[in-house]
Amino acid sequence: MPSTCPCPPPGFRFQPSDAEIIGFYLINKILGRPNAFDVISTVDVYSNSPDQLPLGNAGHFEENEWYFYTTRPNSSHFLTKDGYFATSMDEQIFHNNQVVGFKQILRFYLGRPPTGMKTNWVVHEFRVNPNIFPAGKLDNVLQVKVITYF
Repeated sequence: MPSTCPCPPPGFRFQPSDAEIIGFYLINKILGRPNAFDVISTVDVYSNSPDQLPLGNAGHFEENEWYFYTTRPNSSHFLTKDGYFATSMDEQIFHNNQVVGFKQILRFYLGRPPTGMKTNWVVHEFRVNPNIFPAGKLDNVLQVKVITYF
């Protein structure tokens, strides 16, 4: 099995479409398939305020944009020590006229609901449509892995 290279080749820029995030990166991560240039680290996004995340300059992402694999909590509340994430409606992501996943926008607020102060931090959460996998392939934990980016 090839090992994952920690550094992409010179000039590499990570700019996948929403369908590519679902169809290539997220599905392969869920199924445990290696990716030679997987530049996405795994972080517990929902337990941390955005300024507590490892947001170093990776060099291959757009400015002020970071990608992480994370597992979505079972709760509908995304509270951190300093604030919370408020969610939007799901947006369907299509590939070849099939819904392959969903995208949801989460905005970070300082404080506690409903009186939190809106910040500039926004998360784009991507989830695979569990109906595109045979039922026996995934357990509940793997079905809720997401990619987020700020």
